[in-house]
Amino acid sequence: MKTITDNLTTISNSVFFRKILIKVLKVTGPKLGIEPGDLFEGAKGFAQFTEEEIEAELRKEAPFESYQINAGAKSATILDAESAMDESGIQFLESELQAELEFEIESDPELQELIAAEKSQAEEDILDSKYKHSSEENAKGLITTMEVIIGATKVAIRVIKRYIKKRNHDFYPTVAEETMRELYVSELGNWLWGNMKQKAADMWKHSDFEGDFFQWPVGLYFIKKLADYQEETGKKLTIDLVGHSAGSIAICELIKMISAKGYDIKFRNIIFMAPACRTDLFENTILKNPSIFSSFRCFTMSDEYEKKIGFFTLYTQDPSYI
Repeated sequence: MKTITDNLTTISNSVFFRKILIKVLKVTGPKLGIEPGDLFEGAKGFAQFTEEEIEAELRKEAPFESYQINAGAKSATILDAESAMDESGIQFLESELQAELEFEIESDPELQELIAAEKSQAEEDILDSKYKHSSEENAKGLITTMEVIIGATKVAIRVIKRYIKKRNHDFYPTVAEETMRELYVSELGNWLWGNMKQKAADMWKHSDFEGDFFQWPVGLYFIKKLADYQEETGKKLTIDLVGHSAGSIAICELIKMISAKGYDIKFRNIIFMAPACRTDLFENTILKNPSIFSSFRCFTMSDEYEKKIGFFTLYTQDPSYI
């Protein structure tokens, strides 16, 4: 939590991140037919918004909260990509997006300075390695304009792909997420989630419970004690499992372990709240072992609420919110 809080604070304070975000919003909006409606005074399409107006919108608690998609305003290349049976249509977009982003980035003196300037140590620590490239030993932040243009193009392509495949989370959250993924959090995110998934599996791993008890897998120890208690007393316990976010991963791994080891333990309810487990893990554990539990319920959020919570911290001064 401390790592995530610190990193989000660093990113929200980064003018470099904010400038790239604005460029991608400005270029992808018109292509997707985004019309923010009453966000600004007067009726005008996204392509007519100035960067100052976009900047003002980003200062709101919920940026771009109200908008609509005008199918008639979508670019021809977007319509071609949507009608294609495969991703071939996307390829035509790449050169178009890169040309527009190249113009936007190269004609912005402030962004040019930010690209060449050294970043803060906190930002340097979480930047993706490809944005730390330098021809000079021990130099910091010396990335080229073309590297940034290519990165911004990748962000724009991913945003558009998600819209075409209907995997977006509304306009601003999707652009912000993909910009963060490109510049900062891809490797960090993989490390954090990989670490949590490994811990969720390790807590149920086999042990003879000898030696240093600090090294014993706590989950398996707990389940063993429950099984021993039931056997000694002859009482069948009523047990409910409730997992929020990564807790759902721990429950899936628990079900996998019980199925493999044959423990005589049954659960009444399994309840997931905004689960973070992958669908394949869920299928191979929960769905394949219906005899281990009586009922399953899942609670999650709509995109409307997800985006308000997930991205609220990006531009607030209270990172402790999360």
